[in-house]
Amino acid sequence: MAVSKAYSQYQENQLFTATPGQLLLLTYDSTIRFLKQAKEAALDGRESDRTYNILKATNLLLELSGSLNHSANEELAATLLGLYKYMLERLVSVEQNGDIGAIDEVERLLTSLREAWAEADRLSRAEAAAVQ
Repeated sequence: MAVSKAYSQYQENQLFTATPGQLLLLTYDSTIRFLKQAKEAALDGRESDRTYNILKATNLLLELSGSLNHSANEELAATLLGLYKYMLERLVSVEQNGDIGAIDEVERLLTSLREAWAEADRLSRAEAAAVQ
């Protein structure tokens, strides 16, 4: 019980002290995790678990869409918005048609984006450290 509480406090502190880049990566990680769980549930025939995890991934994609800063880079924001909308449509096809392959497709897209953002975050931190 005490270990569980300590871990919960650690996770909460991680969120409150994270940089915007780290929060973005955590969101990608969570979305990818929910997609993996959705696929596993689908393959095991656990439809309600599949739906639950697709819903969680969908909510995070909506959060990513809503957090885009169009004034920072309008072209990038528009491109990402288009990608997020496409991924959302693919996840709807999982629920409507049982298209499990769509889960893999969305997971691949998110993994690529996550890798790009991780590299951008790493470069940004290195640049900030060099200035100091």
